[in-house]
Amino acid sequence: FADGMEDNPQNVALAVAYADWLLEEGKRRQAVAVMRRYVRDTPSSVRGWTVYGELCRRTDAGCAAEAAAGRARAQRSLGIDLPPGQLQPNGLFGRLIER
Repeated sequence: FADGMEDNPQNVALAVAYADWLLEEGKRRQAVAVMRRYVRDTPSSVRGWTVYGELCRRTDAGCAAEAAAGRARAQRSLGIDLPPGQLQPNGLFGRLIER
């Protein structure tokens, strides 16, 4: 799971499966950390924020408010998440200046 998440950190199905497996193994903090990292890498994922919020409530991790706020932002966002670490593209004038 860890290798898969490193290769494809924006795969919600993989993140959810990994978090579920960690919960089954009794590793609650690690499960929450997996979903927290996923939503930080993919902030426009409503499903990710929803799962993160449910996990926060189930584990009493104290992050339910953060998850609710993130979900609300994701519902208003129409953007597409860039791969983690990739900078936002420059606007029209930024591209002209670079050339």
